[in-house]
This record gives sequence, C-alpha cells and structure tokens, in this order.
Amino acid sequence: VAVMTPIVNEGFFGDVVVLVEGEDDRAAILGCAQSMGIELEASGVSVIPCNGKTNLDKPHVIFSSLGIPTFVIFDGDSDAKKESAKEARANRSLQRLLNINPAIDFPPTKVLDNCATFKTNLDKYLRETIGDEIYQEIMTTFVEDYGYDNPNACKKSPEFIKQLIMKAGEEDKKPTELCQIVQKLVG
Repeated sequence: VAVMTPIVNEGFFGDVVVLVEGEDDRAAILGCAQSMGIELEASGVSVIPCNGKTNLDKPHVIFSSLGIPTFVIFDGDSDAKKESAKEARANRSLQRLLNINPAIDFPPTKVLDNCATFKTNLDKYLRETIGDEIYQEIMTTFVEDYGYDNPNACKKSPEFIKQLIMKAGEEDKKPTELCQIVQKLVG
C-alpha cells in the first residue's frame, strides 16, 4: 500500500500536519475549527486522512523526521468486539510511537501535546457529547438542505460538523476535547 498518496503529500506544504483515520475525522476537525471562527488550512494546518488507524504511523514518522510538527488523532475503538485483539495491538503500537507510557489496549478520550484519542470513535464521541436529539435534528436538516441521499454521508462534511457544533454550543453541549484539539493546533 502506498504511503505517500497525493492527499498525504499535502503535509509537506503545511506548517503543522494533523493525521486522522478518515474523511469523517477530517471533517470533524475542520468543522469544529470553522465553528470557532478558525480556518485551519489558511493557518498552515494540513488535516490529512490516512485511510485507517494502521496507516497513521508511516506518515507520522516521515513528517516528524523532517521536522514538521505532527499531531495524530485516533480512535481507541473500545467498543470493537469482533477484532478487539487487533485494535488493542494497533492502539499500543501507536501509543509507543507517540511516546505515551504506559501504552494501554484501549485508551480513553484524551488530548495530549502530540496526539488525541477518543475512547470509542469520534462520531460516537460527538453523539454522546452533543446528544442524539441535537445530532439527529441537525442531520435531518442538513440532509434536506443539501440533498444528501445517505444521511451518514453528512459526517464527511465539515459544514455539517460546523452546524452541529454551533447548535451544541447554543445548548451548552460543546465537544470540549474536540475544541481543545483545535486550540492546540493553532497555538
């Protein structure tokens, strides 16, 4: 599998690289930043989806060894029943790479200086933090307004996340850890 894809190569042009598992995680970071009035890409922050947790390590090593500040965001997948041994192995490996000691099988939701983890996954974190009622309300409105056939496709839209977080803020249910990540990225 090729490590340096066109999207990963965007990291060479950024002042800071943020490696995430997928497009929905990228949308969550960009959308949260937009809800805070921050344009990450204009600030020199490249948010790069790596097509899964097991593909985060190589780009991290490459960018870090070139002196490019790199931040990694990954899911702890503590709710993964089917492949829990595989998930635990991947989690421990990433934690060792990121100098998190002791490395544990399923890390909690936590924001550190060089990385962030979400106990289960970022989407579940958003639903639990914001509340399913607000999440469903914004998703329904977004699907109608933007003509999505599949509601789950909304998760890949930074605009959806922006609207979600803005509504959550009105209800005093802002996703604290996600906002902390954005703050760290812009210093």
